[in-house]
Formats: sequence, C-alpha cells, structure tokens
Amino acid sequence: MDKEKKNLLYTFLYLLALYLGVKMVPFEKWIKISWIVELLKTVSYLLLLLLALWECKKENMKPNRKEPHLNYLFLIPLFLGPCSNLLYGLMFQSKTGQGFDAYFAFTSIETLECVILEEILFRLILFTFLQKVVENEKRTDVIVILLDSLMHAVNFFGNNPLNVFLQMGYTFILGVVLSNLAINFETPFVPVFGHFLFNFLNTDLAVRIYSFDMSKVNYLLFSVAIALFVVLYTVGLYLISKNKQRRYEHANQTNI
Repeated sequence: MDKEKKNLLYTFLYLLALYLGVKMVPFEKWIKISWIVELLKTVSYLLLLLLALWECKKENMKPNRKEPHLNYLFLIPLFLGPCSNLLYGLMFQSKTGQGFDAYFAFTSIETLECVILEEILFRLILFTFLQKVVENEKRTDVIVILLDSLMHAVNFFGNNPLNVFLQMGYTFILGVVLSNLAINFETPFVPVFGHFLFNFLNTDLAVRIYSFDMSKVNYLLFSVAIALFVVLYTVGLYLISKNKQRRYEHANQTNI
C-alpha cells in the first residue's frame, strides 16, 4: 500500500475513532442540565468537523465520480423517507411530543454537524480510499454503505437492541439512496441535505410534535412498508432509466 492510500486510511480511522469517542462520552452522567449537555456535544462535533475539513483540504480529497445523469424522480425518496415518522404520527398518534426549547435548537445543530461528519468520513474519505484500492465503483459503494450501517452498532450501548437493528436497517437503505446521489451529482450538498432531512424530520422534529412508542407492531409495520416502497421505487426507477439509456445508445449506434 503506497503512502497516499495509507494516509487516507489513517485519516479515516482516527477521525472515526474521535467521532465515536464523542458519541460515547457520558456527558449526561456528569451534567444534569440537558441543554448544557447538548451544547457541549455541539461544540465537540464542531471542533471535530473543522478538523475533518482541514484534513480533506490538506489531502485535496476529490473522488473521481462519473458525470451526473440522474433522473430527478430519484429525489422523491429524499422527501418520503424523512417524513415517515411525521406521517405515522399524523395517522396514528394524538399524544403531544416534547415541545420546542433550547435543547431542540442544540440537537438540531448537532444533527447537522453529525450528518456532515458522516458524509465526509464515509462518502468522501473512505470512498476515495476504497476507490484507489478496489478500483470498482459499485463494489466501493456497497462497502461504504455496509460500513456506514455497521457503524451505528455503537448505539447498542444503552439503547433498545430492536431500535438499533431498525436504525441499521434504514441506515443501509438511506445509504443506497445517498450513494446514488453522491455518484450522480457533482455537488456534495445533495446527499448532505438528504441525510440531514432524514435525521432532522424523523428524529428531532417528529418527537417534538408526537410521542412515539417505536416498539409497537403498527409502527414497525408502517416503517417496513415505507422502506419497502422506497427500495422498490428506487430499484424500479433505476431499471427503467437503465433501459431507456440502453435504447438511446442503441438508437444512436443504428443511426451511425
């Protein structure tokens, strides 16, 4: 492994270790005021984000992706998936959530910081490294998606195992959508926006409006139904787009 690849790997590993370390720091045991806890987390993630951006600038990380040709209908799951908890609350829940306060403001900022960090870690640094090692874009994307999903296994500490398994499942599905966007759009802001929208609407905002019991069977069935629709929709649209592309290329060859 040459020096460039080693630097990319070491950068990914040490930034990931710092990121997971911040996530596992028991701020809540040391400080009893919730909004101060979130403020400390927000500052910690901000410092880590600045470090990650500095590393990317230093290494001039720009993965070689193909030119964008994505059908904009692929953006629909970016809005349906993030709204799944809000839709569930609208259809089945009448309980009031937690309301809006300083805690909500800091958790929203924290969500944005974590989203940007995860996108930099996995869909920029790790993708760039694997692209140089695997030299196959599809395999690289699958590995990135799997590792991104497995990273959330750290949430088994102190959380309901069923909820963590669900999180890993929808993270994998979200990863498929985001990787597709990262490949086909020149700007990184589209996958960052989609990732933030999903985490913010489904977690930060939804629990402020509704009170959820994620262990209920109807919630699980509703979530699975939304996930299946998103997967089938995305796969179906991808196959239709590939078929149209093949016919277009065949027509051009025939005309020549």
